[in-house]
Amino acid sequence: MNLRPRKKARHHTSPPSSSASDPIQIHAPLLQVNELHNEETPSASGCPTPLKDLEALSRAQNIAKTTVSSSYSSYSNPELSNQLNKNGRQMIVYPCKMCGTKINSPMTNSSCSNLLKYAAICLKKNAEKEQNCTLALLGVTGTGQIDPRQVNQICAIWCAEAARPFSSLEDESLKRLLHPTVLKNLPNQHAVSQSIHILYTAVPESFKLELKNKNGAFYLGVDAWQSPNGFDILGIVISWLNEGRGLNQKLESMPLDFIKISRSHTGKYLEEMVQLVVKKFGVQNKSCGIVSDNASNNAAMVDKLKKLKWPRNFKGEPHWIRCFAHVLN
Repeated sequence: MNLRPRKKARHHTSPPSSSASDPIQIHAPLLQVNELHNEETPSASGCPTPLKDLEALSRAQNIAKTTVSSSYSSYSNPELSNQLNKNGRQMIVYPCKMCGTKINSPMTNSSCSNLLKYAAICLKKNAEKEQNCTLALLGVTGTGQIDPRQVNQICAIWCAEAARPFSSLEDESLKRLLHPTVLKNLPNQHAVSQSIHILYTAVPESFKLELKNKNGAFYLGVDAWQSPNGFDILGIVISWLNEGRGLNQKLESMPLDFIKISRSHTGKYLEEMVQLVVKKFGVQNKSCGIVSDNASNNAAMVDKLKKLKWPRNFKGEPHWIRCFAHVLN
């Protein structure tokens, strides 16, 4: 009996199934975890811990101090910004030394092109300001910025002080001398006329309150003359001694009112005008003397004012003071 050797049965073994206990299969996941530990560890909210922000800030401050690049010379020491980047990290802010503007830069951005760009813009603006500086910035007194809201008042006073015609503001030769703010807001002659009326109605109330708070006696200076533009004007000035003592006591005065005279300068007409102004400012209780020239119509005016019996016991001629300058001339 021939016994043939049996062929050895081949056993095909399947690859080992992976299991949690197989030590070979856990190395790859461990490497991935190690790689995560080499980077920044995110917090539960996805934002980096404050320590990482402080480390980045310290690194940026060190670079700004030690670098030879001129990009950082225009900025103060870097700071942490309250603004966050798209990854939720705080940004670093660079305060500009010239204007104080704060430039935000991401912590991961090592480029300084934005810093250079803004420094160039700021330097250009600063140079333009120096070229267009006012006389006040150069130490010249009596100049400076003008509030556009005051231009009407300034122009009205300029015309009134020297009896200039309102149309003089429209002269081209004058415009070349004016401040740019005045030139830009220059009123026409109708606006100037209206401004003068507004000023006239506003000032008496402040004068009235100021005179009410003063103690002592008042003296009225009365004189009529013709203005440069041909109008007959009655001007009334009020004077008093201040509340100082001894050498500190001084005579003070201010214009009270100016009235356009529309009739003959008789004593009665002048008395009516003076009485009108005295009541208007409420000084009849404190007025005790009148100063004027020696004209006969003024003598008649004083005599009629005596009959008003002001509380200060104005007695007419005894309290009439002749202006020494008028007497001499």
